[in-house]
Amino acid sequence: MEDATIHILDRAKCGLVAGQRMLIPTLADIEAALPRLSLGAVTSEKAFRALVAEPFGADGCCTFATNKALRAITEGACAQLAAGVSEGDVPPFWRVVTAGSTIAKRLHLDEAFLSELLHQDVR
Repeated sequence: MEDATIHILDRAKCGLVAGQRMLIPTLADIEAALPRLSLGAVTSEKAFRALVAEPFGADGCCTFATNKALRAITEGACAQLAAGVSEGDVPPFWRVVTAGSTIAKRLHLDEAFLSELLHQDVR
């Protein structure tokens, strides 16, 4: 399994400036961070990247790596949900991948489906 790495930036990138520490997270890092988000709350992608980076002592996360992992997690969880797995048994991607988000649009996810998952999250 791949480990997360931290890069000291030599130029501005991913919302960070030169000299800051950028985490390149793994899929496992992203999946582990999702349950740490508040039940029923929506978290912006930017705030989520900060949450993922914090335990590593980094200033932020690579947007590309984070989004790639979120897409993979979301696709896998949606397949599990379609197969009858309950919401409580999949990573709560809907706390970040929300109706209208870039990832939801890219994966062509139904807005009503995402809203219902978020609504069910507080029950």
